Amino acid sequence: MVYEKIYNEFENLENVSVSAARGAILFNANGTFLALKIRFNWVDVEFFLSEEHTEFPVRKTIRLSKTRFVHFVRLENTGEVDKQLIDWFKISLELVNKKINRII
Repeated sequence: MVYEKIYNEFENLENVSVSAARGAILFNANGTFLALKIRFNWVDVEFFLSEEHTEFPVRKTIRLSKTRFVHFVRLENTGEVDKQLIDWFKISLELVNKKINRII
């Protein structure tokens, strides 16, 4: 399953927790950096990057601030969870951690 493949990438990281919310599975580390919305035939994924990427597999982006874009990806099978996506998810994790460190 797509969820399990993504979960396996983050399960051993000390500061990452996974929680369920209405209609989504949230990956948190000082804030949410990744959301999975499980549908019948696919998983919609949302994550943050400091730059906008519009190439496949990104379906849509929304600018949240001057330096933050939310990216939307739809995954239909585990083969679509590639190194590029995992790297983006890890960058999203780093962004959340940097934001908290700036506030402290």
